[in-house]
Amino acid sequence: MMTKHSGHETDIQHRRAGLSAKPGAAGLIKNGRTTAIAVFASMGGLIYGYNQGMFGQVLSMYSFGQASGTQGISNPTLAGLLTSILELGAWIGVLFNGYSADRLGRKLSVVLACVLFVLGVIIQACVRNGNYDYILGGRFVTGLGVGSLSMIVPLYNAELAPAEIRGSLVALQQLAITFGIMISYWITYGSKFLHHDA
Repeated sequence: MMTKHSGHETDIQHRRAGLSAKPGAAGLIKNGRTTAIAVFASMGGLIYGYNQGMFGQVLSMYSFGQASGTQGISNPTLAGLLTSILELGAWIGVLFNGYSADRLGRKLSVVLACVLFVLGVIIQACVRNGNYDYILGGRFVTGLGVGSLSMIVPLYNAELAPAEIRGSLVALQQLAITFGIMISYWITYGSKFLHHDA
């Protein structure tokens, strides 16, 4: 026998079901604008994954050594530091995210992280005559940017998304990171065959 109380709860459940969209792919399509914004925001994950995947390979490429003046690294500690300093920068970037997300807001924090990333890439591009300081400094600054993006983008996507597709949109960041790593492997594999003519 249905009580008045349980009938009221059923009424509320029906109203909630009517207001919510479908979960899964149908929900993503129905909320196309929200999905598109989340995909665009998750490009931060793509650049994070790309930076993680490409540098260890690029460091040993002949063409990179010719262009930068770094003709191979004999010191394994330096090679490890050059590769891993991105993660150190990312760790520090994540530590400041809570403050910046509350103080500046989510969107402005994403923009700031992108500016840091671009600045880090410009610093790395300045390397000449085997000076590793530019690479170290640039990768550290790049790490600040991508570390910020790795935390702020899932937060932004979670706040943006309706409940029924929230899990899918938050997971986009991790998907983008792994996709960026895959792209970096294929690009570095293809560019391995590029040679500079003397």
